Amino acid sequence: MSVLSRYSLSRLLVALLISGATVTGQAALTGRTGCTVHAQIRAPGSPTGISLNPRPRGYGDRWPLMFTWTRNKVNWWKLTWRSMELPSSTLYYYQKAEPIARMVRTLIVESDSTFQAIFDYDLQTYTESKTIPKIIYTSHHTFEQTNTIAAHVPEGVAGFTEFTKGRVVFPYMGSNADFLHVLVHENTHIHMIHKLKHVFKSHGINDLSKLLPTVWFAEGLAEFESLGHDPVTGNYRMDPETEMFMRDGIINDRLPTLRDMRIYPDWERVYKFGHAMLQYIGARYGAERIHDLLSQWHHIFPNRHSFNWLRRRTLDSYDPLNPGVEHLEPYFLRHGERDVPVVKTTGSWLAETPLGLVDSLDGIAVDHLVSHSENIQLEGEWYRIISTSGGSPAFYRPDTGVLLSWDGKSTEVILRRAKKAYEDEAYKLMSFERLLEWWLDIELDQLTEQWHQAARAYYEPWIVGRTHVPDLLTVSKASPELWPTVSPDGKLVFYKAHQDDYVFTILIMDLESGLQVELASENTPETESIHMLTEGGDLWPLGDGRYRAIYTAQHRNRDIVYIQDLIRSDDGRLELLGSKKAGFDPGSSDLIAISGVRFAAGPDKILFSGLSLDGYQDLYLADLTLGRIERRLTRDLASDRMPVLW
Repeated sequence: MSVLSRYSLSRLLVALLISGATVTGQAALTGRTGCTVHAQIRAPGSPTGISLNPRPRGYGDRWPLMFTWTRNKVNWWKLTWRSMELPSSTLYYYQKAEPIARMVRTLIVESDSTFQAIFDYDLQTYTESKTIPKIIYTSHHTFEQTNTIAAHVPEGVAGFTEFTKGRVVFPYMGSNADFLHVLVHENTHIHMIHKLKHVFKSHGINDLSKLLPTVWFAEGLAEFESLGHDPVTGNYRMDPETEMFMRDGIINDRLPTLRDMRIYPDWERVYKFGHAMLQYIGARYGAERIHDLLSQWHHIFPNRHSFNWLRRRTLDSYDPLNPGVEHLEPYFLRHGERDVPVVKTTGSWLAETPLGLVDSLDGIAVDHLVSHSENIQLEGEWYRIISTSGGSPAFYRPDTGVLLSWDGKSTEVILRRAKKAYEDEAYKLMSFERLLEWWLDIELDQLTEQWHQAARAYYEPWIVGRTHVPDLLTVSKASPELWPTVSPDGKLVFYKAHQDDYVFTILIMDLESGLQVELASENTPETESIHMLTEGGDLWPLGDGRYRAIYTAQHRNRDIVYIQDLIRSDDGRLELLGSKKAGFDPGSSDLIAISGVRFAAGPDKILFSGLSLDGYQDLYLADLTLGRIERRLTRDLASDRMPVLW
């Protein structure tokens, strides 16, 4: 799995987790997320579907437009769809994808059969459709134009399960191993849902409000089955990436508790630590104990308290998500150092100003400011929670002014304790945790402690005596820096980095001086995406301090190889020479995705891995002088990546 910015993916994470997405890359939810559900989709196998529009608290107008409702998705290709009936699935594919569809159908049939066996149910005995719709694309470019969900699909999403209509959607991107991982991951989701529906139906339960388990269990189980299951031995084991996160958690004392994994479901806790937790449970109790837990799902219903109900109805002391201005009258916003009256109109809030009613203050929507106002109740009186100029929390009422303490305690301490009480109460009433405690006959705090002890006992002997990365070099905590490539003379390094405002850039750094220059930035007409998740870029010295750089970026419906010359001065300063130009453009051919671009023993020819519309990922040799492919080096269904010419 690749590494993705902890910002661009994380804000869509909750919506995609609800859809059962397989997400590649590193992401972390630094705040809580809400989502709006709309029924407005058509796709093969179903006339309608579900769309999720997440907008996290505190981001306002900075929330990327690609994650919000705007125009329809651009459809670059007119795809002619076909279907293939399998024993438990209906596979939908377009005409050019037929060789891939025929190749992967055996994998799908075997996976469907395996899950019906380990979950102990028969799909066709109770479902109306009898089969699961599965929709396959042959590249991420075509996958992004799917209309099964209306939300934009970021490059870090390798597939998703749309729970409402029971459809599985994924791209085949040239790698059998990667596809098998995504297939099994998504099949875990869809067969788990069918199994739980079967359990509910068997016990006369029609209320599906508790159908979905907590996110860490759902995604952890999908990783447990797709990465943790050894198809040769039949045993379960930890995959290397999950082990990396476990070692990191031990070294930095940040192994999460099950409480953390439920209440703060970021990518790391949900996927990696969720997998590790189930790996521990499987090793201790047996994998069948995890699978059999699904058969006990009907026991959730004696406790009908849910997290959302609790959050809205029962907590009067403090709720981190208790928004609004209705607690204090007359209604107002605390904006800067002043109170601004607000009024509710049909469908929106407006602020009263000397110029009349307005829908924004300093460029921020009044609706946004109202929804993000937080309040706390102390001895029967409500106070607005604000931040002082120094960033400390404070309580405010127009009649009392700003309070930095209450009853001898600082506002920061009061908020921390109130939040802890809220989390304790919420955690206590979460039904899934109660079911898990009953099924394993152990309290979850005790299970967490035993898991941590077992992990430390296993990994600490490996960690002791090894040099930690921070002891070798300064690590940037601000953003990921990926895919470094050093020039042949060892003076420059090419790499991709995440900058502010959800923008990725390509940079070149002088290794001696540390000075750098920005080569390209995405979200422009010529470079809509620089493909942060894939390798691609190289440097070649031209002599006299001059260098040539090449990199790949998406333009409209295809990837283009761009050329940019630059010069290095004696003091290490870098300067771009002229503007970039297209070195190779596939044009109207079926070649749409390019990665791993490298110079081929000189500045005029390049090697790269190209993915065509039919799903074949092959190696190509191209001439930059002529701007065309000189030779297609491979032509097969093997995954040909990261070419290097020796």
